[in-house]
Amino acid sequence: MNLLEKQAKLSRGKKILDVGFAQEPNAYLKGEIIGIDIQKVKKPKNYSKVSVVNLNSEKIPFKNNYFDSVILGSCIEHVENPSFLLRETNRVLKNGGRLVLTVPQANDWWTTVHNWILPFVKDQDEGEHLSNWGKLDMIRLIKRNGFVVNKVHGTHIMIPLTSIEIPVGPFHMLGWVLIFECEKTGVPVNYVLTREQKSSKFLKLRTNNRRNT
Repeated sequence: MNLLEKQAKLSRGKKILDVGFAQEPNAYLKGEIIGIDIQKVKKPKNYSKVSVVNLNSEKIPFKNNYFDSVILGSCIEHVENPSFLLRETNRVLKNGGRLVLTVPQANDWWTTVHNWILPFVKDQDEGEHLSNWGKLDMIRLIKRNGFVVNKVHGTHIMIPLTSIEIPVGPFHMLGWVLIFECEKTGVPVNYVLTREQKSSKFLKLRTNNRRNT
């Protein structure tokens, strides 16, 4: 089962938002499928509507509690403010709605090799990924934005410079991409954690990040 098919299988309900769909529209999705992306592309046949939205600065152009599922397919690593994207996702999802989030994981073996080698050579990659996420850090970010992670899936081990992809089965931490199967359970928190001076005790300091209405 490929990644797009897995995303479609994990989605539920009829109203589905596919964020960052332009490079790989999902032909497996069925229902009222809405696609948004920073790029302007032709509407895929199985999509009801597509819109150009810059999620670095613009809100998702739908009312609160509208969608049954939202797919963030390998896009959260491309935005400048991942928490803003997740807060907006929380806002447009129905209570109990499904979030399917996929992201390349920072602990993949090839990424680890890059981190060891590239500081000593000229890096030709300008860095299309603005952030890199390990499993635990992503779970923490998801929870802070009003979701619970029900299950984490892995995809495959990638062999660079070849078309070889080895499925990881139940050993998801070996996968190049992780799939987080999540459920909306509340609203994003409005605090950050820090420590008291000369103490190991945590403090909760309120932020100005309010729930979008």
